[in-house]
Amino acid sequence: MKKKRNIFGELTEGFDALKSQREGKLTLRTFKANNNPTPRFHRRTW
Repeated sequence: MKKKRNIFGELTEGFDALKSQREGKLTLRTFKANNNPTPRFHRRTW
């Protein structure tokens, strides 16, 4: 007979592992980007 799996325990263990791996990394939620203006280009006609 197979042993019954604890799916909820496996999921929470996976989320905890992902959380510990993410610590110290910059994400879009924690990083604020500078809003620089778009450079202007002049169109040349030949």
